[in-house]
Amino acid sequence: MATYSYKKVFAFYPNFNTKEEAISEILENCEEETRNYVLELCSDKLLLFNIESEVLLQQQVIEVILELHVIVSPLTPLVTQEKNIADVAAERFFGCFEKRLRAHGKR
Repeated sequence: MATYSYKKVFAFYPNFNTKEEAISEILENCEEETRNYVLELCSDKLLLFNIESEVLLQQQVIEVILELHVIVSPLTPLVTQEKNIADVAAERFFGCFEKRLRAHGKR
């Protein structure tokens, strides 16, 4: 199993509402959206695709750590694209997180 780790830092304004429940809900939604996107993209060629994420809240900064576990079937040409699949998934996840975080901040 290949594990790929990513980290991204998001800055926000001092009066931004950073309730842990809201951030946790955003993470869960983005994990699910990313999982569905990758499974649709790769259909039955993945033997395993697992997403784990966590957030560290600091002053005016949210640090998101993403870990992806990927196993591509060795019987498909996609096996050589495992890292690319993880990169696309990470990009999708962080894009979703940023979009939902901004929408949450506008409330």
